[in-house]
This record gives sequence, C-alpha cells and structure tokens, in this order.
Amino acid sequence: MNGLKNSRERKSSRRRKYGKIVLLFLFLGLFLSPFFLNSFLSKNSVSTEINDQKNDILKTNVLSKEDYEPILTKKEQSLGEIILKDFDFNQPGFYNTTDLQEELGTILNITEDKINAQFISMEKPAKVDNQGKASENSKKLVVNLRDSLEANYDISIPSEVDQYFLDYRPKLGSIEIQDVYYSNVSSSPSLVKLSEENDDYNILTNDFVRFNYYDYFNNESREFKLYIDYTYDIPLINWTLTQKDISNLIYNNETTSLYPKFTYKFNLTTDIVPGDTYSAQRVPSNISLDLNITLPDKDLIYNHSLTVNGVGVSSNDFLTTDKVINITLTGDNTEFLLDFNTQINMKFEKPVGKTWAIDRLIEKNNIRERIYFPTITSGPKKIYCYVSILEDTISTDQVISTSSLFDREVSYTSVDRRDVEEEIGDSLVFTEQAAVKKGIKVKLPFIISNETVPFSIKYRATEDLRILVTDNVDMPAQNLKVKIFYFGQEYGSYISVEKTQPLADLSTNANGEILVKNVPNGFYQIQVYQGETILANTTVSSFQASNSVTTDIPHFPYIILVFGSVNAILLAAGAFIYIKNVNDDHN
Repeated sequence: MNGLKNSRERKSSRRRKYGKIVLLFLFLGLFLSPFFLNSFLSKNSVSTEINDQKNDILKTNVLSKEDYEPILTKKEQSLGEIILKDFDFNQPGFYNTTDLQEELGTILNITEDKINAQFISMEKPAKVDNQGKASENSKKLVVNLRDSLEANYDISIPSEVDQYFLDYRPKLGSIEIQDVYYSNVSSSPSLVKLSEENDDYNILTNDFVRFNYYDYFNNESREFKLYIDYTYDIPLINWTLTQKDISNLIYNNETTSLYPKFTYKFNLTTDIVPGDTYSAQRVPSNISLDLNITLPDKDLIYNHSLTVNGVGVSSNDFLTTDKVINITLTGDNTEFLLDFNTQINMKFEKPVGKTWAIDRLIEKNNIRERIYFPTITSGPKKIYCYVSILEDTISTDQVISTSSLFDREVSYTSVDRRDVEEEIGDSLVFTEQAAVKKGIKVKLPFIISNETVPFSIKYRATEDLRILVTDNVDMPAQNLKVKIFYFGQEYGSYISVEKTQPLADLSTNANGEILVKNVPNGFYQIQVYQGETILANTTVSSFQASNSVTTDIPHFPYIILVFGSVNAILLAAGAFIYIKNVNDDHN
C-alpha cells in the first residue's frame, strides 16, 4: 500500500512540475513580446536631435523707425560736380539802336574791334549731392564774364543827336548784369565803379546797360573804356544718373557681390542773340567749354565708356589719373553720355532661407506678412541701387500689398523658372525639385551703402498641406506625432531664426492623416514620432494634393499574428511535454 501511495504522489508531483513549465513558457512569451516589439521598432527608426525650443514672447512691431534710420531722405542720385575751367567766347554785343549806330560811330568812334568779351571765373559749379544741403545743389553752371568797349567822346565833332548816352548789351542770351565800371584811357587805367543808385547807369529792358556819358563827364571830351560784368547761366539739361540693369540685377544665394551698370548723361546748350541787332530770339552757339567732371564715388567706378553726340571717345582722351573727366565741349546742344560699372556687396539680415527674416500670421487664419531686411554692406556711398530678388513661394495672385519702412516703392512681377534661368542662369534660386512654375520677382526699394531698408509683402496663404502617414505595408498609422518645419524653422504663426510660435501638437488621425490649412507655398520638412523616437524625416510639398510618408512601423494585425504564433508554439510545446510525461507515467 505504501508503495502504491508513493508512486501516485510522484506522478502528481511531476504533473505539477510540467504544468509549471507550460505556464513558464506562456509567461515568457507574454513578458518578452513587448520588449521584442520595442527592440524591433527602435532598430528601424531614425535617430536625430531636434531643437524644440518655443518662445512665448514675440516681437510684434518689427518695423520701427527707431531701429532703422534712412541715409537718403528722398529719391535722388548724386551727380557729382562739374566745374568750368575755361570759356572760349569773344563776340561783340549790341550797342544803341540802328538809327543811332552811325552817329555813335562818329561821336564815340566805336567799332567792333574795340569790343571784347572775356571769361573771368566760374561763379558756381553744377553740383548735386543727395546727402548734402539742398541749397548748395544746382543743375547749372554760373560763370563770370566781362564785356569791355573802348570809346572816344569828342565834343568838337558836330552832331544832331540830342541825347548823349551809350546803350550796350552782351551777345549771350541768359545773362544778369552785376557791375559796371569805366576807366580813363589817357589818364588812369584804374577802374572806377559806377553806381546805379546814383543814376550813373541804368539797366533797361532786355538787360541793356545805358551809360549817360554826356552828364557823367560834364560835357567834356573823354577817351574811356566801359566794362560790363555779368553772370551767364549754362543749364545742364536732362542731367541724370540712371541704372541700366534694374530688371536683371538679381540677388541670389551664391554670391553677395553685384555689379550694377549706370548711365550718366546731360545735354549742354549755350545760347546767344543772333544777328547784328538785338532781338528776343535765342539760338544755340558753338561756344567752347573746358569742363572738369567729378563723378560721385569716382574711385569706385570702372569700365568708363563715353560718347559725345553719339561718337565714341577713348578713355585716354578724357580720364585723368585721379579719375576726373576732363573734356572740351561745344554749347550747340551737345549730348554727353557715359556708361560705367560699380560693385556692391549685399546681404539680408537674419534670413530664413535666403532672404526673408520673418513670416507671420497677421489677420484671420490665412493673411500673412513676410518681412525682409536688405542691406548694402559696401559700395558707392552716393549712388543708390535697385536690386531684385526671386520669391518662388509667393505667386502674383496671392499678393495683397507691399510696403517699406521709409515709404519707398516695392514692386513685383510674375516670373516662372524658365524666365529666371534666361536672366541669371542656373543660380539655384529655385530648387531643382520645385514643382511650382510661377513666383514673383520683387524689385526692392532703392538702397544705398550702409543702409538697411526693411520692407514687407502682405499675402494670402491659399495652400493646404495634407500628409498621410502609413506603416510598413502602406496602411494608415494613427496617433503618431508630427512636427513641420519650413525653411529649417518649426512652422507656425510666427517664423524667424530667433523666435517661433509653432503650431499646436499634431497627431495623425484614424486615417493616418494630418491637414494644415492655409500654409505658404513651398516645401516642408516633416518629422514623424512615436513617443520620442523619430520614425521618418522627409520633405513634402504644399503643391501636392496629398503627401504620403511611409514609416517602418509593422502593421498591427501582422504583429498579432507573429506574436500569437510564437505564443501558440510555446503553448503547444508545453502541452506536448506535459502529455508525453503523463503517458510515460501511465506506462
């Protein structure tokens, strides 16, 4: 009896032991499955480091005249300075009237060979400095001239003239009488200034000077010279400095150096009164003028190309060693036209990407403002430039308005990739993967060296960004966190390199989708997370109706099948061992 009892106890003990083994296999399968799954997902994920810094305090008033001051207060180019070195003109003026000339020739013995016109000095240069005093600017040359005529009044010569005076006017057109002198030829060559207030002379209509020699000399014979000092204005017509290459001087991210081209021109006309007797008519003259022309920022200018009345002039014939232009022109409507180049270095302050610094939501849920801070770091200090940029993430129909801090014009035109390549070549202004064909070419406000001119584009964001995240068999993956980056910065209502206001946390829905409405045009980088693990890091486009992102997440039914099978195998193995041992006990 005792032996039978002991045998049964041993069999019961073995069954309990086998049951524990089966339960251990089941426990190990259930316990190790999550670790195995986590190990599987971690092995197939992307490891990266993310800057997830958020700023709650944002700079709302970014365009402040307290932060940025203009160098130029109005749109005006400097034109440098033009100095008259010599004025070759010696033509007699008009004296008295036709019916008196013969009598004067007898009484005063005046002949044309005794009349002389002389250049004295330059009164005022032509000068325009866009940063100087406006009162000192002038677009005309003012010269001092003197006409002299010699007369011999002899009272012994009988005359029927009842009034003894001498009327005289210089030959040049636009004059202003300054002073009148006389000298005694026989006794003293020193000049005596006559007084208009004392009626020594009078200025008549059309700038004639009347000298009553009879009263002045108390009816005494006198050999004298009369000197008339006057100023003469020489206007520089159409005196301008214009940029030639506004349309194709384009800033891009390959270089900060640009080489604008300019045309400097003016027309020179001097006028005289034609004929032997005075009339109000004016005609151009062939007066010769020797000029020194100092261009603005002359030391930063190169590639001089000069034409005078359409005829080319060698730089050896007009350009001095200190880059001053010395040339002799005639005053018969001569056209002076000079082309030249210069160099500027340009940058954009704190750019996100290539140019813009801030993109922010300002109205409703789709009106945004993009702000730029262009500055010329070096170049001419007296010549402003126009530069264009290519903005391929805003189209013409999206633009609402443009503005600049200093109320300077900002204009734009529609442009496509082909137009851009023809103008500047393959400059990488558009990325190679760009799907959009239309953008805008923005002509920046005029800008000068060491000046920052903030401007903005207000536009309507019309695109939607739809993203479908799938698992490893292209089935929707839900409850995955998604981060969106635009030009390397986390996308949101405020984007800049210093501060951002990102979107609220995004997670895929039951269909594996996220939808962000009213986003700017362009390409976005997205990162897909499960917990803290990045499953995907790729580029999507707002130009696509939907963007599909595939991850390495195993499909969930497949996981159940795999690990269910593992557990079934373990259970079957345990059951087999158990049954085998039970049968062995019976035997």
